[in-house]
Amino acid sequence: MNERLKESKEKLRALATSRRGRNVLTFFVFLLISTAFWFILALNNETQAEFEIPLNLTGIPDNTTVITNIPSTVSVSVKDKGTSLLRYQWGKIPQLDVKFSDFQKDNRHITLGGSQFSGMVRSFLGPTATVIDLKPDSLSLYYTTQPGVMKRVYSTIEATASPQHIISGEIRLIPDSVTIYSMNKISSSLKISTDSLILSGLTDSTTVEVGVMAPDGTKAIPSTVKAIIPVEPLIAKKRAIPVEIMNAPVDSKILLFPSSIEISYLVPISVYNNDDYIVKAYAQYEPNLKKLPVHLSILPSVYRNVDFATDSVEYVVEHK
Repeated sequence: MNERLKESKEKLRALATSRRGRNVLTFFVFLLISTAFWFILALNNETQAEFEIPLNLTGIPDNTTVITNIPSTVSVSVKDKGTSLLRYQWGKIPQLDVKFSDFQKDNRHITLGGSQFSGMVRSFLGPTATVIDLKPDSLSLYYTTQPGVMKRVYSTIEATASPQHIISGEIRLIPDSVTIYSMNKISSSLKISTDSLILSGLTDSTTVEVGVMAPDGTKAIPSTVKAIIPVEPLIAKKRAIPVEIMNAPVDSKILLFPSSIEISYLVPISVYNNDDYIVKAYAQYEPNLKKLPVHLSILPSVYRNVDFATDSVEYVVEHK
């Protein structure tokens, strides 16, 4: 192995010191230099690029709540020298802070006009930058100085489990209440709900973040809540149910064969060992029937796929 490495080194040294090797090395050196010069010249030319600048509203007074959702970013198309734009293309774009005091205020409405906002972005990018396009091109926000009102949030989430699972309880929201701010008086009858959401085929307890639906002209803080959907697996179970006779003659005793039936069903795993729900089976006496049909009472909501093989019973009438 060492001998092969020595032979390879000798061959490379011989190639590098040969006339052909020196020519190849010189070519690559000039190619590198020319590429560097081209890159420098290209960066000095004007170019156009698009950026998403993070936007942040600062200096909001303590007793003020901005109702309108503030854009998280500003899309800007800018023309400038490549050297000036390089820091934004390859580095992290800094945050553009807009002061609340920079806005023009008019009856709970603040605005930042197009020319003022564009100039603010241009100053942020640098004196040589030319802003070609700006979205949004201005800012218009509504605010309130009224205190917020705590409101309970109602769930509008529709959740269904897979065939072998069950939604084993109510959907729980955390937090279950939010503070509502408005420019106008908040009605006591105002109801706040989550955004509509449909979840299906759940096989395990699920936690999702869902938005709070605040009416126009209001703002909910927080604007999202966590929804916890409890899901349990279903397991098979069987139990024997005595059959009770109905409408039996007063002077007779009716014997049923069989006197009980076996039902099979699925229950949540948490219920399996605590299955003390009352379930009854009934057979209504009809003297003209050879067999009496069996009916079950109202079943617990946690029972699924209830089935029983014996749907009728035979009977014998004993007169007292």
